[in-house]
Amino acid sequence: MTQQKTLASVIARLRREHGLTQEQIAMRLGVTSQAVSKWEKGLSVPDTLLLPELATVLKTSIDALFGYIEQAKQSNPYELYHETDIINYNAFEPSQLAVDILRLYPPVRHTKVLHISCGKGRDTLFLARNGYDVSAFDFSEVAVEMCRNLLAENGQRANVFCAEINEFRPNNEYDIIFSTGVLHYIMPSKRQEVFDSYKQYTKINGLNLFNTFVEKPFVEPAPDIYGYDEFYSGELFGYYRDWYIHEMKEVIYACNSRGIPHQHCLDIMIAEKR
Repeated sequence: MTQQKTLASVIARLRREHGLTQEQIAMRLGVTSQAVSKWEKGLSVPDTLLLPELATVLKTSIDALFGYIEQAKQSNPYELYHETDIINYNAFEPSQLAVDILRLYPPVRHTKVLHISCGKGRDTLFLARNGYDVSAFDFSEVAVEMCRNLLAENGQRANVFCAEINEFRPNNEYDIIFSTGVLHYIMPSKRQEVFDSYKQYTKINGLNLFNTFVEKPFVEPAPDIYGYDEFYSGELFGYYRDWYIHEMKEVIYACNSRGIPHQHCLDIMIAEKR
C-alpha cells in the first residue's frame, strides 16, 4: 500500500471511529467537505500545514496517519486487548484452514506444524489438542502470552515465541506451514524470499495453507486494520505455481469488526510440495 493509500485509509477509519462527518472535519480545518472526501478516496492529500491539526482532530499523530511508529500497535489488535472489549476474534473456534489441516493431513505419525502469527492461539490450541507438534509465533508479546496461557489452561503444549513476519525465516523442516489473515503484512519486496523459505522448509508431500487480503477496486479499504499491503488477485497462487494446488479460490465476505460493517476480498490456497 502506498503512503497516499495508507493515509486515505487511516483518515477514513479514524473519522468513522470518532463519529465525525466529512463536513465536521472540513469545518475544523477550514477546507471543503469535497476536499476531505478526496483525501479518503486517495485522490489527493492534505496540505502539509494541515497535518498537525488533522492529527489532533483524529486523536492520533502525524506519523500514525502515514502508518509509521504506531503501525504495529494499530495493525495488531492484541496490543489493545486490555484497553477495550470491542474486539472479539472467536478465540476458541478454529479457522477453516486449521480444520482443513486435520482433514487433509491427519497426525497419524509425528507431524510438525509452523503456525505463522498465532494471535490468541485458537488454531494453535486446536492443532495441539489433535496431536500435532506445533511451533507458533506472533509479533505481539501480548498475543504470545495469551496463546501460552490458553494452551496451559487447556493442558496443551506448543513452542510459542515472538517473531516478526517480515524477518522470520524457518530453519527446521515442517510438514505443515500455515497462516490466516496476516500475509498482507509481508512487504511486497520481501514476499518472494519469504515464500521461498516456507517452500524450502516444507517436507515432501507437506502442505502450505494460506489466505490473504486482496485489493479490489470495488471493495473499500477495510476500516478496522491498516498498515498492510494487500496482494493483487492471484499473486499468492503465483508463488506456488510449481506445487500441486489442492484448493485455490477467491471470496468476498462481510465483516463487522470494530462495529463498522465492511467487506474483505480474500484469496485462499492449499498447496502440496511434491
